[in-house]
Amino acid sequence: MPFNIQYFSFNDERDYILAAAAASALLLIMFAGVARYFKVVNTLFHETGHAVFTLLSSGTIHKIELSKDSSGITMSGNLRKVGKVITALAGYPFASGFAVLLFYFVSTNRIFEAGIVITAITVINLLFWVRNTFGIVWLILFAGIQWALYYLNLPLVSFFYIALAAFLLLFESLAKAWTQFRLSVTQSSQSGDAYLLQKLLVLPAFFWAMVFLMIALLCLYLSLCFFFSFPFFSLFL
Repeated sequence: MPFNIQYFSFNDERDYILAAAAASALLLIMFAGVARYFKVVNTLFHETGHAVFTLLSSGTIHKIELSKDSSGITMSGNLRKVGKVITALAGYPFASGFAVLLFYFVSTNRIFEAGIVITAITVINLLFWVRNTFGIVWLILFAGIQWALYYLNLPLVSFFYIALAAFLLLFESLAKAWTQFRLSVTQSSQSGDAYLLQKLLVLPAFFWAMVFLMIALLCLYLSLCFFFSFPFFSLFL
């Protein structure tokens, strides 16, 4: 039996929808023409992680940019060295960890709560942080879809949408971590947050990229634990 119904009572219809969401996420990521627009989901949460920990480190956020190629940047200031380290560390784990949170919502059928959290993050970015044209338009469309699903009251469509967002975030955060790891070996100056941490601390970009990749793999494992029986997860049930 593919899903552990001992822990979660999914009906067959939702099981099929979940599988369709996973397949759709993989297909969307594979097609280069449209993939970049869907990959921005990961960029949104990655940059939100930087922004949140900038504020927690007593820094200021000037702006966030979300780009068509699924890249992003958080421009911040007034950070001491420890704040810069914390902020640089935050992006990859925040995106991967948020994927786990979404899978928790999906596994417990708390789709409304998941929609509220995603919408809140989208609106905060739209009102306070994102300032480039593409990013603003993308956020408006993203928030608009969420509002439409709530207004139309389509439970199964909403379930698919949240599951799709969760799989997109999970797959893309893992893919980004792998790309950064590869670049840290071949072109360390192009390895983003890992290279920034190398400049701030003694350890090389390769080490930090490996840490981010391990976190992404752990989050993949934890996400699967909501639907499959694994020894580690059973310790907490």
